Amino acid sequence: MEFENKNFVNDRYLKKMEKEDHKNDRVDKVISFLPTSGKLLEIGVWEGLTTQEYRKNYQGEICGIDLNLDIMKPAMDFLDDARACDLNTDNIPWEENTFDTVICTEIIEHVFDTDRLLIEINRVLKPGGNLIISTPNLSSILNKIFIVFGLQPLATEVSCRKSNYGNPFRKSLHSSGHIRDFTYAAFREIVEANGFDIVDQTSVPLSTQKWASLLERVAGRLKTSLGGNPILLATKKA
Repeated sequence: MEFENKNFVNDRYLKKMEKEDHKNDRVDKVISFLPTSGKLLEIGVWEGLTTQEYRKNYQGEICGIDLNLDIMKPAMDFLDDARACDLNTDNIPWEENTFDTVICTEIIEHVFDTDRLLIEINRVLKPGGNLIISTPNLSSILNKIFIVFGLQPLATEVSCRKSNYGNPFRKSLHSSGHIRDFTYAAFREIVEANGFDIVDQTSVPLSTQKWASLLERVAGRLKTSLGGNPILLATKKA
């Protein structure tokens, strides 16, 4: 099973991943939470689309991990240090208390042992260090509507081959490999339970369709728990 899952993830990254996975709204919000200096770790670098944006205003050292170094080749110009790491089996390859900030956006939903991931992030962060983390919201306003009408919620998947079974409003893409789904409440609780204090939160739309994106944007501004893609700023407990 582990070998098959690794092959699937490689296929997802190297052949089938959609460019629209990179969301400008999310990057802008992450940047608003970022300090301007210190040692930064980005988890899930891929081609460096987000790393390139962070580098524009970040004066410190930026390190990155992803499944293998081949995936990260396009990002090497923006990284001071790049290392391979399978988060389902490997420890983050740095010593404890190394980083001032860790960015982990749209990653935790791909990991089997989510507590272990958060424990590892906590380990490599300095005391008082920042974690910026995001994941799709199972309990968003849009997903609540979908469920009422018997439709599959956004960002949840029942297949390794197709993304939109059970919901004709979703685009038919290659599955992204999500294996965990979080309500906003569960997302906050698991982060807090693994050694973090949440100090700020925001939300950006998850859907790329204009009507759905507008609904998510308005709902997220009214209440983060109704937004499509919540982003948390948390600090490592002393």
